[in-house]
Amino acid sequence: MNPLHNPAVRCDIERQIITINLLSFLGPDSDSIHPLIGLMKSDPYSFAVYIRNEMYLEMGIPLQKRGCTNADLQNDIEVFRLKRASRQGNIFLTLPPKQPEAVSVESYVLHAIKRRLDLHIFNPWADTTTKLILACGVALSQRGQLIAYDQKASLADHCWQVLDDLETSPCATSLPNNELKDIIIVMKRDSDVRFENINKQLSDMRAHLAVIENQQNQVLIMLANLCNKEGSVDYCEETAEIDPDDCQQVPVGQLLHKISLGFSNSSDHEAPPMERTPIEQPAKFD
Repeated sequence: MNPLHNPAVRCDIERQIITINLLSFLGPDSDSIHPLIGLMKSDPYSFAVYIRNEMYLEMGIPLQKRGCTNADLQNDIEVFRLKRASRQGNIFLTLPPKQPEAVSVESYVLHAIKRRLDLHIFNPWADTTTKLILACGVALSQRGQLIAYDQKASLADHCWQVLDDLETSPCATSLPNNELKDIIIVMKRDSDVRFENINKQLSDMRAHLAVIENQQNQVLIMLANLCNKEGSVDYCEETAEIDPDDCQQVPVGQLLHKISLGFSNSSDHEAPPMERTPIEQPAKFD
């Protein structure tokens, strides 16, 4: 089965193309690739959101409550297309769609773009997808270009368009983007804060589960002491209590056994998964 027939795969590729286009607006240079790789690897899904947020702040536009879906980010790209000029002072243009004659390979396309632009990318065969996205963002930024998402094309096919345009019309060496260093620092800080919040939530959850476990143990000890006071467990089996579920009398020992089993089963349950909350304030890639 062609992976592109899977809606989840197409959604991921669309997110990758959105990230490439946002990088083009951001204007990265070769020197900024290494710190951007670290940021993207730490949170690939939210990486595009971090870029979007920082560009709005740079433009002096309030963030308000902006969404984080692919459709939301695509709308933001249209805003940037109208309000931001390229590093060459021109409007951003979209490359005309073009398909390669043969199947594109990510590592090959990355190596070719790296060689064309003399990018500071080492070992193209490790973290290839992340590095390819960043390399394409740099290439498009130097030419004031964007690429259109094609649901029938892989990430490598999309990036091949960038490589083909580079080979057809080589661009001049781009000047360094010194302002980007400060933006990357802010993006890293926001990423670190988000992970600290997640770790705090997990820590609070573990503490809450520990309290519940301690309460369960105390109840079991109290029930065991109750049986001991009556003289024996056998006596407890003969001592009737009211079952709150059906208002029937049942032996205390039987209640103890049922409660013990219930606690044992509940302790085996995993904590419910944490919901992924969209980031509204300042990105599954490989």
